[in-house]
Amino acid sequence: MEEKTHFARFMRRAMELARQLHSKEIQRDDFDRAWKRLGDQIENETKTN
Repeated sequence: MEEKTHFARFMRRAMELARQLHSKEIQRDDFDRAWKRLGDQIENETKTN
């Protein structure tokens, strides 16, 4: 159950990043860095479980 919570949180963060980029609240390079960090977190989460 906890795993689903983590992935739901990652999904919400991904959607929020996309929304911020689309509405120009963040620049593309900020988006790319955050997206990479999020991907690394997801990869780390899947390796530990």
